[in-house]
Amino acid sequence: EQKLNTLSEVSESLVIARDGKLLAIVYLMPPIGSTLDIEIEQRLLNAINPQLPLYSQISRIEFTDTPIQRTAKGTIKRYLYK
Repeated sequence: EQKLNTLSEVSESLVIARDGKLLAIVYLMPPIGSTLDIEIEQRLLNAINPQLPLYSQISRIEFTDTPIQRTAKGTIKRYLYK
């Protein structure tokens, strides 16, 4: 998540395990959210995966139109994204 959040297109992200693979849920910066998701997904995967070991590489990215939900304390409500 930290590496994804450093990319200029990404406002915030969440990485979860789904079907035995890592999936990133990404909330994009507003002007970028209107372009093609497939192009952005490929660009983000190409930017992030070479920095990660094979066992922690992201296999897919899903985009969300709303910011990632957090508790009052500021932690991500991960149970909402399983």
